[in-house]
Amino acid sequence: MENLENLYQQGDLQTKRTIGCLIFPQKVEFDGKSFQTPRMNIVAQCIYQYNKGLGNKKTDIRELKLLMSV
Repeated sequence: MENLENLYQQGDLQTKRTIGCLIFPQKVEFDGKSFQTPRMNIVAQCIYQYNKGLGNKKTDIRELKLLMSV
């Protein structure tokens, strides 16, 4: 993901559009006040959740339930 971030930051307009379309397949909409994304690419969504620690929390809950059942 770091390479993708660098590519986006250093890329031209076409590169930025391509990356945006990969992450948000139904495009990003602007209503004049805010941006909306109808649906995020499932891979990008999984990476986002993992980076926010959701993967670790799920593991911790499973381990806690296992310990409580013993």
